[in-house]
Amino acid sequence: MNMRRDTNTDIGKTEMEETGLIDVVKCLMNLRKEVKAIKHSIVSEVKPAYTNQEVMDIFQIASATLKKWRDTGIIGYTLVGNVYLYSKEDINKFLSDHHFSAFSSKSGLIKSVKNL
Repeated sequence: MNMRRDTNTDIGKTEMEETGLIDVVKCLMNLRKEVKAIKHSIVSEVKPAYTNQEVMDIFQIASATLKKWRDTGIIGYTLVGNVYLYSKEDINKFLSDHHFSAFSSKSGLIKSVKNL
């Protein structure tokens, strides 16, 4: 009876198992990202107000820029004690006030360039 162990088969099996585990870990990481994105979208739909940090993250701006926007009236806010809060309406108004429509015609583009 031959009790010799085939090490090549064992090594190949171990490599396949490791590769499979790596794939499982990658899938789990991707799922985690997706769940986080879904959670963020759900929270943002029902969230009544945003903090300074959240607004800075949304617009990718520094705290000095957000302070300047508040101080100059560019963005609305609510002050509760020493905490600044921004409603969805404040953010949407800010976006609306700073929105530029796409050029609908050639004459619109020319007119916009002349206004520069």
